[in-house]
Amino acid sequence: MRGNWQLLRNGGSNAMTDTQGGMAVVFGRELTKASSAPEAFDVIVIGAGQSGLAMGHRLAQAGVRFVILEALSAVGNVWRRRYDGLTLFTPRTMSALPGLALDGERDGYATRDEFGSYLESYARRLNLPVYLDHRVVALEQHGEGTFFVRCGNGRTFTAPSVIVATGPFQVPKIPAMAADAPNIAHYVAETFRSAAIQDRSRVLVVGDGASGRDIAAGLSRDHETFLAAGKPRKMLPERVFGRSVWHWLRVLGLLSATRKSLIGRFMARADPFPHRGNALEDLSRMGVRIRPRLTGLDRSSASFADGSNQQVDVVIWATGYRDDYSWIRFEMDQGEGIEPVPGLFFIGRPWQFGRRSSLIAGAEPDSSIVSQAVLARHRHKISGHMGANNKAALNRKVS
Repeated sequence: MRGNWQLLRNGGSNAMTDTQGGMAVVFGRELTKASSAPEAFDVIVIGAGQSGLAMGHRLAQAGVRFVILEALSAVGNVWRRRYDGLTLFTPRTMSALPGLALDGERDGYATRDEFGSYLESYARRLNLPVYLDHRVVALEQHGEGTFFVRCGNGRTFTAPSVIVATGPFQVPKIPAMAADAPNIAHYVAETFRSAAIQDRSRVLVVGDGASGRDIAAGLSRDHETFLAAGKPRKMLPERVFGRSVWHWLRVLGLLSATRKSLIGRFMARADPFPHRGNALEDLSRMGVRIRPRLTGLDRSSASFADGSNQQVDVVIWATGYRDDYSWIRFEMDQGEGIEPVPGLFFIGRPWQFGRRSSLIAGAEPDSSIVSQAVLARHRHKISGHMGANNKAALNRKVS
């Protein structure tokens, strides 16, 4: 079957579905009308990115009845919609999810479309119960130990455990100064498309992380391109002793260093990434004009920390992201850790277990840690339920 698809698990049986004319179909049975009663599961996973799918694999292996709710119309679209020319931060050897290899050169880097297709293939081949076009608009707590999930399409779900796997890149950070430049076209790195920019435009990329540098390099071929740099960046060699630097970061335990550790604090401050032809001097040779920190915008002009100004037509904001958990309708601690509220679990948050947690490379080890906590709670709930039933049966027998 082709098109947008879902795998629905009903009472332990799996059924492939397709969407036809905007309607989800399960072997001819239309699912166009939301049930008045919520669907009940043991676990609800919110988000079908790499972390959510890795969690799904762990839960499926354990035989838990669960569902993965995905806001977009296809698994992998969260990657396909990102900026032109994106390649993964980590090599293929460290970008595969548990249970399925990522084909291609082991030390090479998958493209955004390649990885999006890999995620879609992963969900299909592992037969994971993904509900597409199910954007969660509210997560509520109904009594102790029960969560209620409401989606934008009207469907509702309940479970004693919920895993939030919405990832670290939720809402782009756009400085307030953007409102001071109405004559400039503004874009964010996440959804930027080079085709949207008119020929011979003057483009300013703000933010010199890996994404900002990639975008500036790609635009420099056809546009007058400026890059507003920030703090000095620590660049790592791409290969050390013939191996990917990521291999050594993992072997030496640096990717597992916690934020509070000495090495973790250093990595958080320096925010290093591998040198892949994207050092500032490399960009300069490509024609990118490096500017210091952006200090202000005024209609169609940009001002920089050295007092210089530049007329620009387009600004692309590659200035990071912030969390948005406004849809969670109860109080919780959003700090590091697994379970801020009993039964509510997180995965894929920056520095949750170490530097790896916000990387694709963190999906496999982190899903193992989180799944153990989820399954321990699940077993406790089952044993408690069985104990209560046995006690009730004994009381009936005595009476």
